[in-house]
Amino acid sequence: MSGCRVRVAALLLGLLLGGCQHPDIDALDAHLQALRERPTGHVEALPEQPLYHSIDYEPGERRAPFTPWLPAARAGADDSTIRPDPQRPRDPLESFALDTLRLAGTFTIHGRTMALIQTPDGEVVRLRPGEHLGEHDGRVETIDSGRLVIVELIADGRGGFTTERRQLTLSATGAQRTP
Repeated sequence: MSGCRVRVAALLLGLLLGGCQHPDIDALDAHLQALRERPTGHVEALPEQPLYHSIDYEPGERRAPFTPWLPAARAGADDSTIRPDPQRPRDPLESFALDTLRLAGTFTIHGRTMALIQTPDGEVVRLRPGEHLGEHDGRVETIDSGRLVIVELIADGRGGFTTERRQLTLSATGAQRTP
């Protein structure tokens, strides 16, 4: 039985290999030769590349060019206790940007100094120390004659808040930052 199988396998292999021969192989060779002899297109030479001049970076006192720049932490930026109080009732002047408010005057009654703030629509509102104004939880810290000092809570961009002092003066039309 095994001899019969070998003969059948050899016969099948012979037929398979015989079927791979193509009688028109000469026509295929002629066609390929004709393709090789056809004129080819002209390719322009590549333009000459400019020479690359590398520049060595000497950092010295400068920062590394591929590291992100982070400004020095401002006072209070790392203090996690500085946060606006979302439960605190809002004062009417907190709906205005601090730059749009104007100090109209200051006065003292029974030893308590108060300020008069003019809103953009011309309304004048009385303000005492500890009250709030501006869009950044600004709290009135002190009121002097002709000057109102406000402490605002400004988002530091890293999930925390920092304090910033600003002031309104009688001579100015809006708020200024104080150093």
